[in-house]
Amino acid sequence: MIARPDPHEAPTKDDLVEKILAYIDRFNHEGRPFRWTKTADQILRSLSKLTRH
Repeated sequence: MIARPDPHEAPTKDDLVEKILAYIDRFNHEGRPFRWTKTADQILRSLSKLTRH
């Protein structure tokens, strides 16, 4: 039987670092290149809408 961690127990910093580094390793091994789906003008237009008062 596989022991499962207590869901109410907070992970330690070392646990989190280990999981983050494992994620980065997996992503770097299996990852795909990022592809822009919008033009620079579309992105800037969206940002200007967000910053309006």
